[in-house]
Amino acid sequence: MKKNTALLLVLFIYAVAQSQTPQLIFNSGFENNVSIMPVTTTTSDILGTDTSLPTNNNWKTHLDGHPNIGYSVIQFDDAATTSRGATIVSDPLNPTNKVMQFWSKIPNSTNTFGRVQACIYNNNALKNVLTSVKMYLPSDINILKQMPNSFDWFTIMEFWNSPNWTNDPYPFRISLNIRKLNANSQILNIRAYAQKFDPTTNTWIYIWDNTNINVAIPVEKWFILETHIIEGNATNGKFRASITPDGEPSVVLFEINNYTHHPDEANTNGIDFINPFKLYTAANLVNYVTANNGVLNVLYDDFKIWKDVPQAILSTASNELENDFLYWDGNTQSIKYKNNTGLKLGLNCKLFDISGKLVFEVETNTQEDFAVTKNNVTSGLYFYKITTKEKTSQGKIFIP
Repeated sequence: MKKNTALLLVLFIYAVAQSQTPQLIFNSGFENNVSIMPVTTTTSDILGTDTSLPTNNNWKTHLDGHPNIGYSVIQFDDAATTSRGATIVSDPLNPTNKVMQFWSKIPNSTNTFGRVQACIYNNNALKNVLTSVKMYLPSDINILKQMPNSFDWFTIMEFWNSPNWTNDPYPFRISLNIRKLNANSQILNIRAYAQKFDPTTNTWIYIWDNTNINVAIPVEKWFILETHIIEGNATNGKFRASITPDGEPSVVLFEINNYTHHPDEANTNGIDFINPFKLYTAANLVNYVTANNGVLNVLYDDFKIWKDVPQAILSTASNELENDFLYWDGNTQSIKYKNNTGLKLGLNCKLFDISGKLVFEVETNTQEDFAVTKNNVTSGLYFYKITTKEKTSQGKIFIP
């Protein structure tokens, strides 16, 4: 039995190693060596190196310099610079931590919308992309709950497989929005939808549209919002989004198998324009918050972008409901053990990298679950084997 288990693990590692290997393109918080430099009246650059991270941490060298990435910039609407902006500020819950703040007090010159957005544009062959960012909705967002009407236009992320402003014949986008479903609701939900653009009528047409009504987006609490897109058609296209509030487990918001490019486009080139964090909403939302002595704003931290992340390694083992498993807890930055079998005595847990090398081993005879801090474990794909006297569980874990 032990020989068969070991063989299965080796074959599992080999099979995944022959497929795509996840690659961290870039990661950054907004610590002291990161700054914002105005370029034009409607654009700014993010510059510098986040030295709190060990690698892939320079906005120009590692992000703009990556072969699959074009360039990065912050874009604003045409309101006065005192009416909207992007600023690096102290974390409201931890003053020693620096974070990015997008804010809008007054809409654009035509009084139609307010917009501040991070842009990663002119990308090439980015057909499998994962983004992760921590977000914080401050107390001013609660003002929107008091609005006497519903809303569904408050875009917080957007992914373009050919945009509509470059004369491409097949524009397509995937958007994540904050949504208030009805006028009396005190709950804000997240909506995800995909649209294709019809240039003859100058309109966007929905391909798929989902709202998660079971999960309320937190206010005055940090959460991680993670998205994973695999370019494909109605059969092999994949979109996944999850949310991890501080101190709580991750929850999958959307798991969609459908088009992630324009249905009529035969020769696709991946997700070529990305807004990984974005504040874009109708003028009436901006004006309502301002009129009620607030400022419409969102905070961001710990941004990461990956390529070539194999499908299904974002969660734990496929048999996790009946077996023990490991999972990555982004809030505590540790690998945690989840016990589903009740068999804790005489437990042995091993973690392997994609080459099959043993990274760490834990043995415990206690009745308590355990966690392993990241320490020397770098970002990437790992495989685990959990053995008790009664049974063995195996699976894979992705550490961002």
